Amino acid sequence: MKDLTNLSAGDYAVRMAEQMIIDMDDKSIQKMLDEIYNGDLEIMMKVMDERAKQRILDNLSPKVAELIMLSSDYNDEANPKDVRTAGRNVFTLIAGLITSDDAYFNGFLLQ
Repeated sequence: MKDLTNLSAGDYAVRMAEQMIIDMDDKSIQKMLDEIYNGDLEIMMKVMDERAKQRILDNLSPKVAELIMLSSDYNDEANPKDVRTAGRNVFTLIAGLITSDDAYFNGFLLQ
């Protein structure tokens, strides 16, 4: 996990969401992908750790994953404010999955 000291709340949410995605099982990631706003996913994919990015791509159809990787928007630089907003939204979505018992991490349900 990356160093989280001296991060703003928005940046912290981005890094925590990233780590949660790395630790989530495939079914939980697929549930998140069903509910996520595509704009937030696109922004997060621009700045994510390669492991988190790969976990998401592995849970998309090959065609959708290819379209994301080839998207001109995907390859543009992300606005830091948009990244923090997307990070908070993704973190909040994952937290909602946890509270509704729809997210498993490394095979365990957090309660």
